[in-house]
Amino acid sequence: ELAGLCDAEINFIHVANLNGVMGSYPAFVSPRSTFSGSILEDVVEIGRKILDQALDMVPQSIKAKGHCVNGNPASAILQEAEALKVDLIIVGSRGLGVLKGTLVGSVSRSLLGNANCPVLVVKAEEQK
Repeated sequence: ELAGLCDAEINFIHVANLNGVMGSYPAFVSPRSTFSGSILEDVVEIGRKILDQALDMVPQSIKAKGHCVNGNPASAILQEAEALKVDLIIVGSRGLGVLKGTLVGSVSRSLLGNANCPVLVVKAEEQK
């Protein structure tokens, strides 16, 4: 609704974070050298499907684009937002809390501290 009221364009960004995927491999396996290309392609393909689903939810009257990039989520979003010259970043929050968010990193916290535009953090709905 906000995009329609402001005649704004929505840019959905999905970040394929290969580091997050690789963290699930045992330390003695070296998947980066053997499988990283294939795994990255799979992660990007899943990201494109997620973007397609998001774009399908946008009314036809609103301009919307999907962007799939890879890298560190916060850094990649900041770079893409800068390149697209966005006026507002809207990001979800998983609600990890202060301790867990600090230990595993918080994309929303990093965006809030480093973005060159306002950031709106939307808390995830509680699962029932």
